[in-house]
Amino acid sequence: MVFEIIIGIIVALFIYGVLHHFFVINPEKEYQAINKDHIDAVVFKMVSDLQSQKQNINFYQFISSTVLTDVWGRGVMVYEYKYQIQSDLELLKIRFILEGSLAKQPHEIKQIAHKLIITDCWLNDHLLTFDVADEQNDATEEYVKDIKKIDQK
Repeated sequence: MVFEIIIGIIVALFIYGVLHHFFVINPEKEYQAINKDHIDAVVFKMVSDLQSQKQNINFYQFISSTVLTDVWGRGVMVYEYKYQIQSDLELLKIRFILEGSLAKQPHEIKQIAHKLIITDCWLNDHLLTFDVADEQNDATEEYVKDIKKIDQK
């Protein structure tokens, strides 16, 4: 009798795990991949615009773009971009230029109706890394608020 209860609990947990994977995890990852394609288009256009405007930032090479859900949790729409750059500008000036250019982009690309913001930016040996958050849900808005609190400290 006890053995049957234990087997029943194990089977129920297994079924729950499978259903959760197929009905929650997979659709969310698919949505993030689609959303990432749109955000990538915005960021690539932003970089292209900055290159043509001669903003003293030379983007030599695109390195990568990554979804940061595994780092920040489920539902947080944050994407990390890495570019090899050459610039004599300070990091704060680079971030200011990126934020200004990004603020203009969503109005030009119709798929993005949410606010896109740069939440983090750093430069290490000419490797510029910045995070772009798509504030389309509560989880991402909470993430942005938390990052702003950390930045204020």
